[in-house]
Amino acid sequence: MNRFFITLFALFGAIRSFGQVHEQLSPLNVNVELQKNNQKVYPGIFVYEVDTLSLPIQDDFSRSKFRKYNATPTDANVTDSVFYLLEQGGAPMPVGTTFMTDPTQYITFDTLPDGSDTLYFADLPYQVVTVYDLTQYPIVGMTDTVYPCYNIIDTAYLPTSPDTIGTTCDYTQDSVYVYFVASIDQTSAVWLDTYAYHNYRFGVNPPTLGVATFDGFDENGFPYDFTIPTSEGVGDVLTSKPINLGTHTPADSIYLSFFYQPEGYGESPEGEDSLILEVNYPALGSNTWAHVWSVPGTALQDFKQVLIPFTNPAWFTNGFRFRFKNRAVLSGSIDHWHLDYVYLNQFRSAVDTNRDDVAFRYQALTLLKNNYVSMPLTHYAMNPAGNMRDSISVLQRNNNVGGRLVGFNWMYLYHEGVLIDSVENPATPSIPGLTNFKTNFDVGLAGIVYDTALIDSCAEKWDIEFVHQTTPDECRSNDTMRFSQVFSNYYAYDDGSAESAYGPIGANSQLAYKFTLAKPDQLYGIAIHFSPNVNDVEGNTFFLTVWNDAGSGGTPGSILYQETVVSSVIYENAHNKFHVYPFSTPLNVSGNIYIGWKQAGLDKLNVGFDMNNNTQSKIYYEVGTGWLNTSFKGSLMMRPVFNNCETDYVSVQEEVSPVNAVSIYPNPANDVVNIKSAEPVEEVSLFDISGKYISMYTTNVFSVRDMAKGMYLVRVKTQLGVTSHRLVID
Repeated sequence: MNRFFITLFALFGAIRSFGQVHEQLSPLNVNVELQKNNQKVYPGIFVYEVDTLSLPIQDDFSRSKFRKYNATPTDANVTDSVFYLLEQGGAPMPVGTTFMTDPTQYITFDTLPDGSDTLYFADLPYQVVTVYDLTQYPIVGMTDTVYPCYNIIDTAYLPTSPDTIGTTCDYTQDSVYVYFVASIDQTSAVWLDTYAYHNYRFGVNPPTLGVATFDGFDENGFPYDFTIPTSEGVGDVLTSKPINLGTHTPADSIYLSFFYQPEGYGESPEGEDSLILEVNYPALGSNTWAHVWSVPGTALQDFKQVLIPFTNPAWFTNGFRFRFKNRAVLSGSIDHWHLDYVYLNQFRSAVDTNRDDVAFRYQALTLLKNNYVSMPLTHYAMNPAGNMRDSISVLQRNNNVGGRLVGFNWMYLYHEGVLIDSVENPATPSIPGLTNFKTNFDVGLAGIVYDTALIDSCAEKWDIEFVHQTTPDECRSNDTMRFSQVFSNYYAYDDGSAESAYGPIGANSQLAYKFTLAKPDQLYGIAIHFSPNVNDVEGNTFFLTVWNDAGSGGTPGSILYQETVVSSVIYENAHNKFHVYPFSTPLNVSGNIYIGWKQAGLDKLNVGFDMNNNTQSKIYYEVGTGWLNTSFKGSLMMRPVFNNCETDYVSVQEEVSPVNAVSIYPNPANDVVNIKSAEPVEEVSLFDISGKYISMYTTNVFSVRDMAKGMYLVRVKTQLGVTSHRLVID
């Protein structure tokens, strides 16, 4: 097997907007989902071994097949070596060694018999050392002539002389660990880099679940160019692992096929933008790529399949690679392309467009009524059956040109990994070729509810899994689709991800979002995800507002609450991405309410806009001419937050059982948190400061290295009871 190595180093617009004149959708300026997934950087240099692939190669993006660069020094597949900055004669110099590159001197200060002063200068002895560049691998050194990092002043007539005078040093002995990561992912990963964005949200009617999206963001969710809004160039790149083609010839009829779509739920690429396919093979050198195919930008189109024949004899060698890249405006979430169903194999032809595959196309979002993706746990518990949908439909596609029989359709409900319930769709219809279809599951008929008898905290999460099966089927990974139903202390229509940014425009304009409450309660505040946009409005001001629905036709009516203290836009690029704006005093509410704001300035405030769950009928804006329903389909990333969980968690004092003392350390923490308990720890639940459930652990050690700084709440459960603790992550 050929071996290839790549390294990661860890040492050291123009706006294209659309919409009516008084409301607007605009491209995003960061992708917080990528920021959330960004891996921690460890001290040192990580060198990753890359295994090579053999045919066939397939990725429908229903699961991530991006190479993971998250190794830690203690992983079983990691070995290390230490390299030093300064060596002499092939051996490291002692710790604390310092040098200057310019000569330093021995200065003698003497007084002659006639009373005059004389200074004598002599260079201090030099040495020849090897100085290594510790910022990249391979570690390369060069020889240099160096001098002591001090000057000496000797006053001849004083017995305490000489004096050593230090100076700023050019070199100080240092070292770096290089961690060599042996490949363990084998063929589970297809792609070397992570610049493109793997997601389930941006494709419109994709052939399978999931796409790779190309735009103007880098792998960390930031623009490639912050400074020039109109800057254009190469944006995302998606590079395959090296492929062993040395045993193949053009006679094997190898084809690469893929589906692509411009725009999707993003922003359409212009004619000067493009999606490009290139290839590389050893004869070209590692940094030279040959152009194979490209397509200019255009408005939204259906996914289109492309087939590329492998006829060039130079391609048939080990170490062959191919890559996709886009040319785009580099200042934000602009000029979108979406890639799906990449397939490379032999014994194909130019008409081999048929994929013998029945696939899920979209993730389902919720089993709750009224389009709620989440609702407060205490509200749901008032009437569990009444808050459940009667049925749910999942969206699928037969990618085969011929009809297929779907012989297996199940929905499973899990709580903490335990199967709670299931429902089967007994129908096994024959689905015509190249057809989108949906399968309906009768949730109400099956009596599916989230069993409140299992609830033992203020926040709960159930996992739902859908499975279908056809035989034969050439891609099994898209036969399963999952989502989580979260209950905490808020209502949500959005799925937690923004595809665009929305808002009304104009001084004193207002935005209102309708929610129907399952029970009377105290409204604690409003959680808002403001999406950084090409127009930066961080710090712009507004007044939190709540209305009843007494307006004409159930539109916003009287103001129930309006903050007298101005709030300001805050960008939360952290784990949960929402900033909670608490009210000065909790507000008693019931029935239908509208939450939102009245803004002070002219600019659109850019609340996140989720285009995968349509609650258009609940979004209203007002710019001086009365309330109007939005013209855009989607959901605002704005949520009412209730006081029930706030009372239990945000305001809780640290509790310690007198029988079983529990403590957490270190606190503050930035890496690993330990729990000390006389009794075995059964469960550890982590919440953010707003009371929102984050994650659950079943050990007394857990990692916080990838979490945002701030205050969190830790709930520790043992046989003797539950204790709650504050945790600071710095």
